[in-house]
Amino acid sequence: MSHVMVDIETLGTTVGSKLVSIGACVFEPCGLGETFYASIDIDTSPGTIDTGTLKWWFRQSEAARGVFWDINAVDHKMAISAFIHWWKSVGATHIWGDPDHFDIPILNASITAGGFKYPWTHRDVRDARTVREIAEVKIEHVGTAHNALDDAICQAKATIIALNKIGWPILGGKP
Repeated sequence: MSHVMVDIETLGTTVGSKLVSIGACVFEPCGLGETFYASIDIDTSPGTIDTGTLKWWFRQSEAARGVFWDINAVDHKMAISAFIHWWKSVGATHIWGDPDHFDIPILNASITAGGFKYPWTHRDVRDARTVREIAEVKIEHVGTAHNALDDAICQAKATIIALNKIGWPILGGKP
């Protein structure tokens, strides 16, 4: 099984919010695998902007806000297509969110709005935050907070520690 931790940055906190970036990494009991990152040209990103979230972005670090003037930002459809291609290429079977009820529904809606079908089902969704809380493991933040890839990597590392601590029972037994 290939597990993928996903983190998104948005301009809102509800389904239908504009995506700013997608970060993801493969993780297994022994560590991290391939990564994915795309910053999205917000002019092409379907969805809404929440003024509270926009104000929140103004209070974030300059490095985090850099996503808004990233010269490598791509069209929304290109980012979604690339992410789905990457997902399939790594043989992903489960998608993890932190929490699952934020990142994944917003990502699903953005994928659908782009004219694509997301490549997982509701049975493939996992909640990293719950697993870490059960195992009493905290995230050690490294890199830029609110950079989707840096956050996905930090979340995956903490989730690996948590799952190893409780024996990966959520995946059908110890590795």
